[in-house]
Amino acid sequence: MRIINTSEIIEEIENHGLAFGLVEGRAEGPGLIAEPVMNDELVLVVPAGHPFAARSEVELEEVLKEPMVLRETGSGTRQVMEEELLRHGAQPSDLRVVSDFGSTGAVKSAVEAGLGLSFVSVWTIRHEAALSLLAPVKIRGVSFRRQFYAVRQQSSDLPIAGASLLDYLRGIQA
Repeated sequence: MRIINTSEIIEEIENHGLAFGLVEGRAEGPGLIAEPVMNDELVLVVPAGHPFAARSEVELEEVLKEPMVLRETGSGTRQVMEEELLRHGAQPSDLRVVSDFGSTGAVKSAVEAGLGLSFVSVWTIRHEAALSLLAPVKIRGVSFRRQFYAVRQQSSDLPIAGASLLDYLRGIQA
């Protein structure tokens, strides 16, 4: 198993370096199959001491004034976040990005340290939220719902372990 961004996963699959991958963004390419397998939602995440942490909802205009730490360009998380901002009239360049990182763990650590706010999967902050280290906050009228896709070459059969994992993921949605 490797944890890399969506564009790298697609490239690895196209070059037969990976049998299949799970991606959170659109996955298109010649000879690729992308099957929806899981739903998710991104949330704005703030450090526990931030003024937003005491609120259940904030306005998009307020978020645009805050420093942001994001996943790197090419990640599905960033792609979904940028597309949703565009739907609400905000350009990705409107964000005050102070840093970007190659993993969700690094993003969460940066937010916890007070470097900025971010957008992450609600599932990835359950532990930190339970410990009151990070707080998820909704943005009024904005929904960062996304679909995870299992991507593979149309012409290749999955190894047994990959097929078993894919069957398990299909069962979660039932």
